[in-house]
Amino acid sequence: MSASKVYFSDLRTSPNQPTLAQKLHRLMKAAGFEDIAFDGKFTAVKMNFGEPGNLAYLRPNWAKAVCDYVKELGGMPYLADCNTLYVGGRRNGLEHLESAYSNGFYREVSENVPIFSGITSIQRFNLIPEPFNYDDMGRSIVIENTEPDF
Repeated sequence: MSASKVYFSDLRTSPNQPTLAQKLHRLMKAAGFEDIAFDGKFTAVKMNFGEPGNLAYLRPNWAKAVCDYVKELGGMPYLADCNTLYVGGRRNGLEHLESAYSNGFYREVSENVPIFSGITSIQRFNLIPEPFNYDDMGRSIVIENTEPDF
């Protein structure tokens, strides 16, 4: 296996130099965003919206830069996060949205914000691969992913 390419930029800025958002745009372009067929497709931008009172998350302006570029390339982006199993501001869908809003993630600043885990963190759901996988007999294989019973 070949080594992965890692793209980076320093975060220093000065007058008459590229802004941080412009640097991020260049990184996304170098990473091959323009080779992705976004045309009219919903595009999830996986985020961590952060816990209330915590600063350990990417700020909404970074998410907006990514979403703006995806839109420019024809995609329909939205921000995505999942609930947590630990007690905190992201333990259920309703409090999670409040946490996201309090940390600045709302449409006017960044992009749409659905919470994928639903109302609670513990749910049963099926993950159906796209496109379908088939076994040796030509039967479709459905992957079932269930949370443990507590």
